[in-house]
Amino acid sequence: MQWWTEIVEALFPEQCIACDRKGASLCAFCERTIITRPTMIEDWLVALFEYRQPIVNKAIKDLKYRHHRGISDYFGNALYREFFSPLSRKPEDAEDIVFVPIPGSIEGNTRKGYNHAAEIALGIVAAAKAAGLHMTAELDVLTKVCCSGKQARTSGRGARERNVQGVFAVEHPERIKGKHVVIIDDVVTTGETMRAAKALLLKAGAKKVIGIAVAH
Repeated sequence: MQWWTEIVEALFPEQCIACDRKGASLCAFCERTIITRPTMIEDWLVALFEYRQPIVNKAIKDLKYRHHRGISDYFGNALYREFFSPLSRKPEDAEDIVFVPIPGSIEGNTRKGYNHAAEIALGIVAAAKAAGLHMTAELDVLTKVCCSGKQARTSGRGARERNVQGVFAVEHPERIKGKHVVIIDDVVTTGETMRAAKALLLKAGAKKVIGIAVAH
C-alpha cells in the first residue's frame, strides 16, 4: 500500500524527535550531537552508543514504544557504517552474513505493528544495499515461544539468566546453517538475552554468531 504510505507522509511529515525539525526522524543537526562510542561487552558482543545519552535514550524509546518507526533507518545506517562498511572492499564476504533480530513479544509487536529489532536489522540491510552489498535479514528464524519478564526490570545476573531460559526457539534452521549470524537488538545490559539466542543459533547450525546492540 505504497499510495497510503505516501498520503500519510504528506499529511504527517516526519519530525526530528529532538528538535521537531521536519524532514527526518532525527535531523542532521541533532545527529551530530550523538557520541559514537563502540563498546565490546564480550569478545563476540558489541554496542555502538551509550544508552544514557539523552537523544539515544529518547530515540530507542520512541522506536520501541511510540511508533517512530523511521528511527530504525538512522540506527541501521549507524550500525552499518561502524561495523560493516569495510566489507565494501570484499563484497563476497557480505553474502555469508545473516542478521537475526531478537524477537519482541506478540503483544508488543501487535500493538506497534512491527518488531523494533527487526526494523533495525532491515535498516542495516538497506544501508548495505545502497552501498552495493548483498546482505540478508531473517526475521522469523528466532521466535519467542513463551512470555518472560522484562530484562531491564529483572535484578541480578542469575535472575536475568533464568528469565530467558526456554523463551526462544529457532525456526527454519536451514536459513542460517553454515552462515555467519549477527544477532541484532536495541539495548544490551548483562547480555543474557543475547547469550540465550546465540546458544540456540549455534545449535541450529550457524557457523559463527556475534551480537550487536544499538546501545548499552
